[in-house]
Amino acid sequence: MITYEPCQPYANMITGLNIDDPVEKIATGFNHNAVLCKSGKVYLFGKNMRHSSSEKRKILSKDLSKPDLADITIPKEIKGLPERSKIIDISCGSHHTAILLDDGSIWGLGIASNAPVLISKAVQLVPAGKINLPIRQFDSFFNRTII
Repeated sequence: MITYEPCQPYANMITGLNIDDPVEKIATGFNHNAVLCKSGKVYLFGKNMRHSSSEKRKILSKDLSKPDLADITIPKEIKGLPERSKIIDISCGSHHTAILLDDGSIWGLGIASNAPVLISKAVQLVPAGKINLPIRQFDSFFNRTII
């Protein structure tokens, strides 16, 4: 079994995804990656992703407002998206991931400039009906998402 090895000068096979759920899209950011599977599930992995488990934070850091950094080498499914929604597109910036749903809403997670801690569960950034679909471009870079 080959796993993702941070800081290696060569590519490795990513493990932890369901082989029966084909990958439809891969988005890459500065330090992390997102994978959209045919089932509609989105997974994140990469360097210096923050712990989403408050129990781990209690063990590793006394200051819960500053979660510890750790590499996530096995993709973790994104939580917090509405059920029965279809994901149209995903994109990664340097420290955030944006998700476009079929109702035109945009969801995100990661580090926000106005949030004191990492957003580890998807939150709605743009409500449904504000964006006319289809769109021509959905990309993220540095700390911005372009629609």
